[in-house]
Amino acid sequence: MSGHAGALRLDRGKFYYLCSAGVGDTMLLCGFYDALERKLGGTVHLLIKGSHEFLMGMYGIREYTVVDFSRLDLHAAGSSCKKPEGGRVYVAHPHGHREMEAFFAPIRDQNATFRFKPWFIEFLRLPPDTSFRPPDRIPELGAKLKERCERIAPLEQIAVFSPEATSMAAIPMIFWRELAVQLQDQGIHAVSNVMRPENCIPGTSYLPMSAAEAVALGYRCESVYSIRSGYCDALYLLGSRLHVLYPSHSSLYIYSLNEMFGRKDIDEKLVLQDLF
Repeated sequence: MSGHAGALRLDRGKFYYLCSAGVGDTMLLCGFYDALERKLGGTVHLLIKGSHEFLMGMYGIREYTVVDFSRLDLHAAGSSCKKPEGGRVYVAHPHGHREMEAFFAPIRDQNATFRFKPWFIEFLRLPPDTSFRPPDRIPELGAKLKERCERIAPLEQIAVFSPEATSMAAIPMIFWRELAVQLQDQGIHAVSNVMRPENCIPGTSYLPMSAAEAVALGYRCESVYSIRSGYCDALYLLGSRLHVLYPSHSSLYIYSLNEMFGRKDIDEKLVLQDLF
């Protein structure tokens, strides 16, 4: 059952998980979805942002509803349901639970001495050795986006730059500029996946895309260069064609994509501000 929520009717036989964080967090929840249902002994129904709906398609999850987060008081929602219960809405991230402040702070402040994935597994109250299920499919590349790309270059000669992230310090602009020049010399045309046209990296083409479109293009183009963000989680199956940039040693330790998904082929680089 999927759809867009007006007044959501809660079924006591279902556990409602409010996916209130970023794309990466929602994707992790999708990867642990089956394990959650086994643990709870019931149906898990995800309440998601519209921009995350493509993840439901990647995992074939039908138990979800798109909700409006604009007026949502996360702390009020978290206070009303402190653990998953049938027929109630549970905020599926520690940022919605005041009682989890000490648990959340090291991750929020990026000074944790532990990695993100086991921390998230602990939050979900799953066994530490719970395995992550990879996605079953990738989003379709729409005809309009494909046509816009091919006006720039063939897909196999396009690299996506994704320099924006909610919880990471920015990578210096000079790094992106020099990278665009290096790729251009190799016959690769970079496009910028950014929220606003004015944030387009100099030397690249601005290509407005939804999150779903950016993932669809990422799986079909020559390569992706991205600051560590939820976009990277959705693209981890790219392996060596995915270049993930970290602005600090702590961010690399906590959020290493290779570590998170048991890989060795993803290209992960430290790009420190004081080196530029």
